[in-house]
Amino acid sequence: MLKNIIFIIFILSFWGCRSTENEQNKKQLQIKKEYHFQSGVNGSRYHKKIFYDTKSQKEYVYFFDFVTDKAVKIFDMQGKVVQEISLVPTLKVLQKIRDIQIISWDTIILNSQETNKIAFINREGKVWKDVSLDTLLTDKKGNHFELWNFEVLNATGETLIFPCGWRYNTQDIAQNKEPKDNFDHTRYFYKNEFFSPYFCKVSNLYGKKPTIEYGLYSFYGNMGNKDNLFLELPSYAYVHKKLFVYSIYSDTLYQINPENLQIQNKIKITSSYSTLRANPLDNDNTTLSNMQELSNQIGRTEGYIYDMEYDEKNKQYCVIVFHKIPLSTPQEKQGYEKRPFSVIIYDNSFKKLHEYLFDNKTHNAYSVLSSQAGIMFHRKKSTPKRKSNKNDFTTFTIFDFEK
Repeated sequence: MLKNIIFIIFILSFWGCRSTENEQNKKQLQIKKEYHFQSGVNGSRYHKKIFYDTKSQKEYVYFFDFVTDKAVKIFDMQGKVVQEISLVPTLKVLQKIRDIQIISWDTIILNSQETNKIAFINREGKVWKDVSLDTLLTDKKGNHFELWNFEVLNATGETLIFPCGWRYNTQDIAQNKEPKDNFDHTRYFYKNEFFSPYFCKVSNLYGKKPTIEYGLYSFYGNMGNKDNLFLELPSYAYVHKKLFVYSIYSDTLYQINPENLQIQNKIKITSSYSTLRANPLDNDNTTLSNMQELSNQIGRTEGYIYDMEYDEKNKQYCVIVFHKIPLSTPQEKQGYEKRPFSVIIYDNSFKKLHEYLFDNKTHNAYSVLSSQAGIMFHRKKSTPKRKSNKNDFTTFTIFDFEK
């Protein structure tokens, strides 16, 4: 009887604390400011960024569309378009664009999909330099890699860091060692990916001969072994001049030394609302027919670290985590649009300060910008009201995250 009473008291205390925490979230999460941009493009994660112009000491938000409009729109923080850049000349060089970073008005860097090329353009869209790295991205053992989205490691844009994906081995092709069966080839692919480097650092881009440095080999060995399948895109952040890697299969932030590309620190992330780790797929229980669906289920239902930003205004880290939800529920079937998430605030020593709960009804976890004024969250219902799809307003909200 006594045990039952103690258990009931514990449950009531637990939910009382959770209720108090939720009430505190509602009280503390006040809107500080909102910004409106008539972007005309989707406000998703891969269609907008922010850059700081050191000469004028002003920030600008830029939206880009590589497929339809083939253009970049740059806005000041008052929502006025200050520059539009056509990407048509760049597409003639790169064929397909993967990523873009604005370093300054006349140093805009873009990289290609599949072909490992980099182009430098100015504010008029003129390509003033292009570099092909494809021949440099085959190592001594014949492994060939493809570059993904990049970050800039210095002010001039001469050194970039990319996650890189294993694509093929020239020696295996020459010796006809690649598996013929589709599923055997898939296992062969992911086994090679498991042992491959996570990062590729490209330096001396303005010189005659760029240099390539690989690092963080067998990263997924921190979470499993070569018999597991780790199906996800690279997840990393270069914030506050520090490099971090995270994964759906881990509850840990891995801080990477940008000089030698090795792990220098591990930070465990905890949420009051969810576990934060998915199990990788097992090779023995995975088939070619169920692999994609099992991977999608993990993304739709498991709790995990999704994003990371640095709040320059309050000098603190913001870690965004999705919460775990049950399979085969209306919430799960609606995918990311209805996933609850929270923002966990850490100080510069990674001491946890607060966790703010979001229901994902008003703001997106997957569309966040880090500005001098604070962390900007994409609001789902933009204001002013949209007149047409072509004239979409994208609204960002800055919340008053208390220290």
